[in-house]
Amino acid sequence: MARLAESDLGDDPAAAYLAMDVERLVSDCRWAAGRAEESVGYVYAAKSRYDDIVDGRLAEPARLSPALLERLAEPLFGLYRDMADRLAGSGESEVGLITRRRLIELLGGLAGRLGDPVRVQLASALADLARDLSELDRVDEATAVRVEADALLPDGSETAVQDLARGTVSLGTQAITWAPLPQRCRTLRRPPPRCDDCPHCCDQDR
Repeated sequence: MARLAESDLGDDPAAAYLAMDVERLVSDCRWAAGRAEESVGYVYAAKSRYDDIVDGRLAEPARLSPALLERLAEPLFGLYRDMADRLAGSGESEVGLITRRRLIELLGGLAGRLGDPVRVQLASALADLARDLSELDRVDEATAVRVEADALLPDGSETAVQDLARGTVSLGTQAITWAPLPQRCRTLRRPPPRCDDCPHCCDQDR
């Protein structure tokens, strides 16, 4: 993230997707390391950046060209799903439900133009919502949502649903730490001289 800030790409509209992807990657790493609060902060930053890029345009998909619509919609499912999952996993269940329902609303508006791939995402998002409701003991609501998800799922799309499920990152249960490189070793462009306090760069000299 520091490198991104130094590059000023975070403020470049043409590089907005790159900045968003970096924030999502950092969020994934923090989540996998068990640092839930930090992870939520980064995925929220990515979602805020994405919402600024979209600027409400997905609410009127008929006004967009096919290429622009696909470009704007591409990050939607994964980003909102991660946000909802991490809010729920951090104890913010109600905010997670709001995020999940907003995703379902947006996908529902896109399915007519983008077809079965979005219908699969929509069915998966509904299944996720049903799971969240079940975990909150809202059984009747969960049952109704699950029926809706099953009805929306296109024939022969089971593999696609499994692929979407594999895209999630599990919350780590053990803290992960690492030792940063010494400053001089981060900037060297050729093999460094032997130094006794750097286990990373100088193994070849020992």
